[in-house]
Amino acid sequence: TMGTLNRNGYTFTGWQITSGGSGTFVVGTTKVTGPMTITAQWTPKSTIKADFMMNDGTNTVFAAKTVTYDSNYSAAPHGRFPVNPTRTGYTFVRWTTAASGGTQVTGTTKVTQHEDHKIYAQWTPVTGIVANFDLNYGTDPNTYATRTVTFDARYDAAEAFPTDPTRTGYTFEGWY
Repeated sequence: TMGTLNRNGYTFTGWQITSGGSGTFVVGTTKVTGPMTITAQWTPKSTIKADFMMNDGTNTVFAAKTVTYDSNYSAAPHGRFPVNPTRTGYTFVRWTTAASGGTQVTGTTKVTQHEDHKIYAQWTPVTGIVANFDLNYGTDPNTYATRTVTFDARYDAAEAFPTDPTRTGYTFEGWY
């Protein structure tokens, strides 16, 4: 007797005569008419859910899709890869297989996961933001009052704050 088989990412659909025969599926009443090759037939699973995790970003189109094993992420019938999400102060870089790092995933990447899985947005903070330090009638001994900073980083991450300004008759309390 022929039983069923298991193959990751696929559903067994039956046995089929593929050589020396008619190409029909083998059933219990199929008669042997001579030498033949009988091959297992498989259908890729198409009920695998890929959750696209925004990683603090937003995407108004969708955040999950059904994919088919061994097909690409944009393949029919489920089609269309997600649009790039947005996040205040950050630039979207790519989709990957891990929350931090991992392998890049694009619309043409083959689905190699056998089960439901997650795809993560990766971000880089916006750089080159100009911060103007208002001396509020004080003077800066180094004669500068602007800094270039990175979103979501400490003001002194790249270099120290400007030297504390001075003002006759006042004590400097800090930057606000």
